Amino acid sequence: MNTFNYKGISLSALVTFKLGKRYVMTGANNENYWRHGLHKGTLPGRDVGYVIGEGVNETGEVNATRADIQPYYEAVRSNISDQFIDKAGFWKLSQINLSYDFSAILPKTLFVKGLKLSLVANNVATLKKWTQNMDPEELVGSFSDNDSGGGSTSLPLQRTLGFNLNVKI
Repeated sequence: MNTFNYKGISLSALVTFKLGKRYVMTGANNENYWRHGLHKGTLPGRDVGYVIGEGVNETGEVNATRADIQPYYEAVRSNISDQFIDKAGFWKLSQINLSYDFSAILPKTLFVKGLKLSLVANNVATLKKWTQNMDPEELVGSFSDNDSGGGSTSLPLQRTLGFNLNVKI
């Protein structure tokens, strides 16, 4: 957290980050987007009406078999595929706090010795992420060193805005 003060005005910002760890999104939004043709990864083949999958056929030759688009993209359901493996890291602007301290302008005869008003914003912005179509902190699942790294998503995280009033008597 960094804080800057100038003539009673205080601005602080908290940047958080998490790096490392990969996870496999099984049973989550991106998988559903993919199988319903709503993910940008399902764009190849739409212009011609078919997809030719990468790989070789049973004789060892380069695959040239055309597949209908909808069944082709539906087939990735419940498979561990590259499109569902992401880095779990992120950089976030987690909090901003803007305050003004009225203490210097309060009359000395007043029973209030200090007065500070703050505007606080939480979950402000995701600066960098590697996940697709979701906030990386939405992950639900176990991501310990002994786990497979599989998980799904939760409800979206809230961005909050609030006020603090600090009164010293």
